[in-house]
Amino acid sequence: MTALLGRVLVGGFFLWTGILNAMNFPETAAVFGTLQLPSPVALAILVVVIQVCAGVALVVGMRIRVASLVLAAFLLIMTPILHNTFGDPQQLPLFLQNLALVGALLYIAAIEK
Repeated sequence: MTALLGRVLVGGFFLWTGILNAMNFPETAAVFGTLQLPSPVALAILVVVIQVCAGVALVVGMRIRVASLVLAAFLLIMTPILHNTFGDPQQLPLFLQNLALVGALLYIAAIEK
């Protein structure tokens, strides 16, 4: 029961974040544009799709291992890009939060079949 609750909470976090990013899509794409990333609109679409689809998969219990590994890889790639702890020390808590989420996702991947 606790594994289910943990999975729903972690998946719900990504689902909710993905929905917010979709609802504020111009701002989401603008963030990627200000970071000088290539194709900010396409990247924003990819981010929303990953967050929503993998979040739903975790919440409903479908392809759990794949969804959690995709989200862990996503966070490992995006965290240093979005939360530059060297340029802004106020980003450190968000950087560490994302690393904690990576740990939770890897644990979910390890215990799920």
